[in-house]
Amino acid sequence: MRLQKIETHLHVSVVGLPDRGREVTMHHGGLPASSSWKICLATPLIIYACYLLVLKLKARRADSQLAMVQFDPMPINIMVCVAMLGGTMITVLKPFIALDFGASPAMVGVMQSSFSIAQFFGTLLMGFLSDTFGRKQLLLTLPIGHIVAHLGCAMSRSYTPFLLCRVLLGFFGGLVPIAEALIVENTVQEERAGALGRMMAFLALGAVVGPGVASLLSPLGFANIFYIAAVLALLIWMWLLYTFDDSWKGSGPAASKLTKAEGAVQDSVPETTSETQPPSWKMLVFWYIIIFGFNTVGPSYAAAGSMMPLYALDMYDMREQAVGVLIMFQGLLLIIFQANLTGLVSKQIGNIGSCIVGLAVACVLMSMLFLVHSPVVFVVVVPLSMAAASALIDPPSCAAVARLASDETRGSLLGIYQAFRSLGAGLGPLISGVLYEVTLDLPFQAGVAAGLVLIAALGTAQALTRSETSSQSS
Repeated sequence: MRLQKIETHLHVSVVGLPDRGREVTMHHGGLPASSSWKICLATPLIIYACYLLVLKLKARRADSQLAMVQFDPMPINIMVCVAMLGGTMITVLKPFIALDFGASPAMVGVMQSSFSIAQFFGTLLMGFLSDTFGRKQLLLTLPIGHIVAHLGCAMSRSYTPFLLCRVLLGFFGGLVPIAEALIVENTVQEERAGALGRMMAFLALGAVVGPGVASLLSPLGFANIFYIAAVLALLIWMWLLYTFDDSWKGSGPAASKLTKAEGAVQDSVPETTSETQPPSWKMLVFWYIIIFGFNTVGPSYAAAGSMMPLYALDMYDMREQAVGVLIMFQGLLLIIFQANLTGLVSKQIGNIGSCIVGLAVACVLMSMLFLVHSPVVFVVVVPLSMAAASALIDPPSCAAVARLASDETRGSLLGIYQAFRSLGAGLGPLISGVLYEVTLDLPFQAGVAAGLVLIAALGTAQALTRSETSSQSS
């Protein structure tokens, strides 16, 4: 039955596609190839003109008011949202781009995985550089890489240059650990998980909106979509440049490399508890293993959740449109949970407690998938389990790593955290695919089993932490 469904589905898909030698449904669009050199010359001039304009406007604002006293994360949140939007637009566009370039299925896979691999190395390097040169310099530089990469994708006329531009976009997508470090350094400890949850809600918003925007703009041709993405990145970079305040903690190099005059600027921000203490490497490795395990074999979207669309087809004959609506609803739930629930739960029971609750909820809900085979249960359980798990695990674990780090190493350690998260998100679908070939329910059963192991590990860490705290107090 399952094989028959897949064969029918594939037959319809293949028949509906045009031949590679003919004009594809989604054309390249954009400007003629002869205009590419003009765009290359005009781009740096436009960026420099915008830079001068923003500096002029910022100088006028400085004349009329004092520097900002309170940290405002909204420009940073919007920046990461637009960066995620540009990255996820390829999800809808890649099959059409592949046809336009005559790419094989393997080449399409390379196109997608190259972005994640480049992002893996980008997060490691950018986190280290932000500690060395300051968050501001990196945060204001990376969007320019997005602009260049989007323009390169728009002007590409063959597979290889498009692939290289995708690699460039993934490499310069390593601004998340920098944004996380900046938010952590300007937020009191009790509010960190909530602040990070709101930032990740903006990331989820970009992931949800990106494919929708690409679908709506698809009649324009994919080149014009990337031109629009480049313009958006330019506007957000201008907004970030205008609103970024040098009084924010972490805007300059690490604290140990500041002069006394530079360090005096940092005195007005909230003090934190363990920022100057050396990091606990055992706990850092523990949290890296937790986030890697959650994304690789745990009950997450990257692991068992990656098989959801195929599971919906095989078990309940749900087609692309229905699955797309379900994933969009899941993204909206994730945005709501991360913006409102994450900070509340972590403030009440701590970061470890929040992760335990998120894993427990995900395990219970995911167990219902293979214990009760019902389309109604599937539609309810999928968005709730994935949204609850991500909202209650990702921001608290990130806040825990940030708490263990010092000012001099926070960007690097958060970069390693994001790298482990990306690595797990890349391996998770591969493992789930192998398990899915055995039985349809096995990825979810394995996810629940792995979730129970992670709960036991977190519970043990919680008990050891409380025991150590009580012994020190006594």
